Amino acid sequence: MPEQYKAFIIIALIAVAVTKIVQPSLTGIVPGAQLKQWRNIWLGVSATAFLLPGFWLFIIAAAIFLHAYAKKHESDVAVLYLLLVCAIPPYGLGISGLGVINYLFTLNYPRLLSLVILLPAFLTLTRDRNTLHPLATMADKLLLLFLTLTVILQLRDTTVTDTLRQAFYAFIDVFLPYFVLSRYLRTTQQFKTAITAFLFAATLSASISIFEFIKHWLLYSSLPSIWQLSSGSYLDRGTSLRAYTSYGGPIVFGYGMAVALGLYTYIAFFITNKTGRRNGLLVLITGLLASISRGPWVGALIMFLVFIATGQKAMQRMARLTAIGILLLILLPVIPGGKSFLNVLPVIGHTDSDTIDYRQRLLHNGMIVIQRNPLFGSVNVLQTPEMLSMVQGQGIIDLVNSYLAIALFYGMTGLALFSSFFVNILARINRARQQFPPVSESALLGRSLLATVIGILIIIATVSSINIIPTVYWSMAGISMAYSLLPAPALNGFRTTPPTC
Repeated sequence: MPEQYKAFIIIALIAVAVTKIVQPSLTGIVPGAQLKQWRNIWLGVSATAFLLPGFWLFIIAAAIFLHAYAKKHESDVAVLYLLLVCAIPPYGLGISGLGVINYLFTLNYPRLLSLVILLPAFLTLTRDRNTLHPLATMADKLLLLFLTLTVILQLRDTTVTDTLRQAFYAFIDVFLPYFVLSRYLRTTQQFKTAITAFLFAATLSASISIFEFIKHWLLYSSLPSIWQLSSGSYLDRGTSLRAYTSYGGPIVFGYGMAVALGLYTYIAFFITNKTGRRNGLLVLITGLLASISRGPWVGALIMFLVFIATGQKAMQRMARLTAIGILLLILLPVIPGGKSFLNVLPVIGHTDSDTIDYRQRLLHNGMIVIQRNPLFGSVNVLQTPEMLSMVQGQGIIDLVNSYLAIALFYGMTGLALFSSFFVNILARINRARQQFPPVSESALLGRSLLATVIGILIIIATVSSINIIPTVYWSMAGISMAYSLLPAPALNGFRTTPPTC
């Protein structure tokens, strides 16, 4: 039996088992029938990827399947998108220009979702008189300025055709996820359901990663070969395989798990079964650990600290968390496998410490290059002596810092617009959550979003914006904007009992 068939059978079995296990815990959030429907949709898309012999066959089949479902369930657009956004690796191929141009554009799985799910939703929203227009808020304006700047600066070293292509990417990769999610989510029930859908998919991925870590088998590694693309590599840290399921890379997977953990601080409140709540947390943490990615580990810790710091009894809970952390550090050397784990921890660990040194040198050299073109950056930054000295063994310069990459190519102007957008988003979340009682569920949602976005901004300082990393942070920005636009009466239906998570 071909490897991809075996892999899909294992993925399907894990999905069925996980659904059965988590269903009792989620009955207070989504009906069991809906959860099974989510699983079937997720598995349906996965089946088209693993069982059809070719990338374009997968794209066509998935497009037909998703279009039919989205048309029938127009009210579930955000749920469908967040459920599926990380279901398939973000590999892509160029669409032929039929001899007129080299190619139209590169189509990958996230862009397929944007075109099939988000674009029709965008057109519907623009016809709705109750929808705020695309420049209604300061964050909208900052985002548009940032995207406009990045597109215009493409003209420095490319053709008008390629610039138009980049503008198209900016629209479907950035604007659509942000705008549709920011305007679509209008009730607390929609927030709850959409975030649960994302977490359900993340739980499936976390469970698959546990299998990959234990069996040393990347279940999605066969897809590039059947799609005739360059295959992803097995990456180890120390003696352990770094799992990454459908995310395309271990640090990207770790980032996804960290975001899921940040959002779980909200959804956990609705899981009345304590065992189920703890098991959900444990699975997501295990998935995060299976990525063996230190940046996401730090980001996830920051998320928990921010969440605790913005809640009741912050000092008491901080002290408890600190005590648990110190106790774990003391016990790890005597626990089987504990020393290996200590060695991969940031700062105190020694395994692959050269990656930390690389990041430090990259930042130092990058700052030198930025000083030459501080306002708008340069298209030739990678050809400078400082950057050429950062070439790795694979023959690439890995810009493992999203902020640095923006500053290098688009200058401090681009970085200022990007940063100002997210600062504005954070300010809006914080302002919105403060209008509710500190122990209300509405405030809990704000705390969770605030912690998650801050954690994301920490993590992207350790990784370039590759694969689904930007897709997720633009989507989170959209969800956060939607939260800030909710009127207080719409949230006052929440209970006011203190969260137990």
